[in-house]
Amino acid sequence: EHRSRRRELVNWLGNTVIIETDVDVLIDNHDALDSALCVFAGAEFLMGSAVSPASITDEIKSEGWIWACDGECHT
Repeated sequence: EHRSRRRELVNWLGNTVIIETDVDVLIDNHDALDSALCVFAGAEFLMGSAVSPASITDEIKSEGWIWACDGECHT
């Protein structure tokens, strides 16, 4: 099931940005997908299109959650 969810994320990401690598790596390796999503979110943050969580809880602080675009991605 995790692999199918990663495939869904990769498909979404591929509809948003150009992926110039073998997407199987992103589907097979959760760390590779996590890294790609962090780069994407970082770019959105730097362009000012990221939104913060509604509230920053202790869980969010300890997990290191990242901000992401809210439907209007610019990457």
